[in-house]
This record gives sequence, C-alpha cells and structure tokens, in this order.
Amino acid sequence: MLEATPADIDQHIQYAKLGGFRLLDLYYLAFAKSCGHFPWRPEYPGEMADLQGVVKKISDAGIVPGIHIHYDKAHKKRSLRDAGAGRATKSAGTLHLAESIDAEAAVITIEENPRLCTMDNERRILKVLNELITYDRFTTSPPYQFEGCRRGALGTHASPHERAP
Repeated sequence: MLEATPADIDQHIQYAKLGGFRLLDLYYLAFAKSCGHFPWRPEYPGEMADLQGVVKKISDAGIVPGIHIHYDKAHKKRSLRDAGAGRATKSAGTLHLAESIDAEAAVITIEENPRLCTMDNERRILKVLNELITYDRFTTSPPYQFEGCRRGALGTHASPHERAP
C-alpha cells in the first residue's frame, strides 16, 4: 500500500476491514523516498515514531501489520557517495579482475563467467571497492567481460583498480 501515511491510515484500516483482510502490508515507499538508506518521506515528519504509530493503529484494529522492504538494494536516483556504497548494496557474488583497469575503462575483463549476473533494467551495477559501475552487457564466453561500463555510478568516484595477485 503506497499511500498509507499517519494522516490517512484510519481510512486504509477501514477499507481493509470492509474487505475482510487480516493483513495490511506497508510497502517501503509509503514511508521512505527510496530503498537502501530509507530516507523518510515528508508525510512522516516524526520519522520512526510516525511509522510505529501507523503499525500500532493497524495492530490495534486486529489486523496483522506487515512491512515490505528492499534492504539490500541501491536506487539509481539516490547518491551513495556520502553514505558509502558498501552499506546499501548486497553482493550477488564475487568476480575477480583479470586485468587492472584505469578510471575510464568502459570494458572490464574478469576471470569468472558472469552468466548469473543480472541483465534486468536499472539493476546492472558492479561494485569494485567503493566504486559502483553500471554496464550494458556481458560476455559468457572467454574473455569474460562487462561492456558499456559507466564509471562512478550513483555519485561514487571512478578510480583505477589493480588486478589482485
């Protein structure tokens, strides 16, 4: 439920009761502007206290409150530079650089086959130390490469990276 706020939660509870719902799920965008660090929406000026109040109202109405969040994602509209890229991302696996790259490299050669990496729109992001890098595609036969790389994504800084020995 995207629009549930402290100001209108009573109306949502009323509709849930009329529909016979036993669970009311709050989607994270009801109270947060984006995923990752969950900056509060202006409709929640009391921040956590407001969210706790909404959850209490749901529970007091005899409905099980639920919250659907994406704790392990980065959002392309949110800069991670100040917060530190590593705290808002989840690793889908580890790949190793096959050769060192400079800060402008648009092709990144790796040792492992990236076949399990995503090609979903808006989710093609690599993390090399504190730099995030977006890519257009990858190869699944040697040499394994990420192509169409754009360096310094989400407000991080493009940097050279050495191949680990």
